[in-house]
Amino acid sequence: NLEFRQPRIDAARDVLCPGVMPHSDKPWFTSLALALAVGSVAAWFGAGHLGNQVDVTNRALKSRLSQEAHDLAALRRDFGEDRVLLLGFQAASGLRLSAEELRDVDAIGRDLAEQQRDVVSVDVVRQADPSLACLAVDLTPTTGPAQVEVAERVVDRARDLCPPTLELRATGQQLGEQAVAQALGSERERVVPMVALTLVALLWFVYRRLRVALVVLAAPGASIAITGGLFAWCGHRIDPVATLLDPVLLTVGVAAGVHLVEGFAWHRLREAPREAAASVRLHLRAPVLWTTITTMVGFFGLTLTDLPAVVAFGAYAAFGVALVSCLAFWCVPIWLATFVPSVQPARANRTIWIAHSQWLTRRATTILAVSVLVLSAAFAGLSRSHVDNDPLRLLAENHTFRRDHDWFVNRLGGVETVGIRIPAASDAATPDRIALLGADLVEHADVVGFARPPRRAENGDVLLSVLLAPGGSASRVATFDSIDARLATFGFPEVRVVGTAVQIARDSVRLVRGQLAGILLVIPLLGVVVALGLRSWRLGVLSLLPNAAPAAALYGIVAWLDRPLSVATVMIGSTMMGLVIDDTIHLMHHYVQSLRRGRTPRRAVLDAMTRTGRAISVTSVVLALGLGVGVFGSLESTIEFSALAAGTVVIAWLLDVVVLPATLLVFPFWSRGVSRSSTAPSRIRDTHPVSTPCPTPSTS
Repeated sequence: NLEFRQPRIDAARDVLCPGVMPHSDKPWFTSLALALAVGSVAAWFGAGHLGNQVDVTNRALKSRLSQEAHDLAALRRDFGEDRVLLLGFQAASGLRLSAEELRDVDAIGRDLAEQQRDVVSVDVVRQADPSLACLAVDLTPTTGPAQVEVAERVVDRARDLCPPTLELRATGQQLGEQAVAQALGSERERVVPMVALTLVALLWFVYRRLRVALVVLAAPGASIAITGGLFAWCGHRIDPVATLLDPVLLTVGVAAGVHLVEGFAWHRLREAPREAAASVRLHLRAPVLWTTITTMVGFFGLTLTDLPAVVAFGAYAAFGVALVSCLAFWCVPIWLATFVPSVQPARANRTIWIAHSQWLTRRATTILAVSVLVLSAAFAGLSRSHVDNDPLRLLAENHTFRRDHDWFVNRLGGVETVGIRIPAASDAATPDRIALLGADLVEHADVVGFARPPRRAENGDVLLSVLLAPGGSASRVATFDSIDARLATFGFPEVRVVGTAVQIARDSVRLVRGQLAGILLVIPLLGVVVALGLRSWRLGVLSLLPNAAPAAALYGIVAWLDRPLSVATVMIGSTMMGLVIDDTIHLMHHYVQSLRRGRTPRRAVLDAMTRTGRAISVTSVVLALGLGVGVFGSLESTIEFSALAAGTVVIAWLLDVVVLPATLLVFPFWSRGVSRSSTAPSRIRDTHPVSTPCPTPSTS
């Protein structure tokens, strides 16, 4: 076998390693030059990545082409931005406010009203609670970060004027956006280093060499810097979804590097370092290509939505995956041959997986029966799944702003407003009918009352502003739909509910539909890619089992636990299918190669598990830990995404190493059509040499 492959290895070395592998087993100069070039490009792009700012308005989480987006833009144009800031005052003792304390609140209101640079007007909010005094501060018209600065100055001024006998609480859209922006900044600074340190410790533990960990992390580190720099220079800002980009690329890049390390270690059993580097790239070029394509397909499935944040994440993640795959494929083998030439595979690898394969052979039928029952129970919960896209859920429950917001909700019944816009040309624009519509609105179960008197714009349109009871996006959509339906019943279909809350709630519905469409597109595309790589449509279809089932099962489990899906977690489906299918491709590739060498399906399963079991397990641990470290973050979106992603990886690993091999053993039907001729190689070429291990050759 060595004699048969050597001409191909020699011929490929000049193609795959042009000028990179000189006639030395330690090409220090070339490797250092390559590292310097990659590092320089990464540093240049990384400056933009590190300097990128947080989107304080979170506009990327709102659709731009929907009817609700157009209605909200027209609302802001004709009636102005929602700039109201609520200040609540409560006696420190918790008792009824005294006359002197009420005078202090009035004095604070008069002082704020005189701050003409920041405040337009200050109104007293009437309510029945004698232990509470509330002021509604209308801020000066500004946009973006300037609006947040104005709100902070007003709150700081009120806090300075507040006597020790009063407690001050504040809420408002500007303060909420600032709270989310600050949480995003701290999340960005904490999660990525945690992921990197975790992966370094894991690789150090597995390979017993710190240099292996540093070599593997170099490619994803450069990819993160370059992708993040492009993200910033193209005008994007950091949002709750974009914070997931760095840890995802880091984890995917390390998983790809593990396969290269395992291949290099296998070839080092019989080849010198530079020959092993050339061989691993020769034998892994096709699997790397197919796994890169499948991962990119999974991320591109996220772009079938109208939310700019999700579309940008899918597009830049796909670009980052292509970049990290190229960097890892071209650089990792060279750096391994230079800096870690003596890396070796685990000696107990073959014994462990032989025992595992024998266990599968004896228990295959039982394994399949139990798996079908467990997955069926999990899938049954899918009908209970629902999405709740409450922006405040991004913040931890003990966050100061979230506590203040809940304090206002509990005492006022609600603080979020929506508008009922009545066009000037509508028959409902008369004073009598406006009063009738207003009286009908306040009777709705989810409407607390009027936020302010009716307003009329210069073009004659009328706006009724009402307070909403607290609720998630699912209940809000039902509320808005019922109000629109009731207005249509009255004969006023042109009168609609408008506002930020309307857009956020209905964007959640569109997000789910877009992700379902993305999953329905990704599944057949992944099947086609794998079928082309294996040259077997049956095995291509079977390969979807350990990739489509994990996310669906996890969604069902979440539904059984009565937990809603958020913007971040609803993206798990297509994202994780593109990630976990990489291990399936490597496993099925070796299975097909063994069949084509004339082995029986049982022996082919043994060969495939012996060759890929360790690599699949290590990469699964890398993905689970790398994506799961986010559970220690502060944003609820990061925590939920990390927990579900890690769970999906674990389920996919079990399906890859247990259920999929058992299916191949029990149902030989799936292996039909695979040529037994050694002259008909798979499009995905052999990852490791066919020969059995032999002693390590001399490198002198």
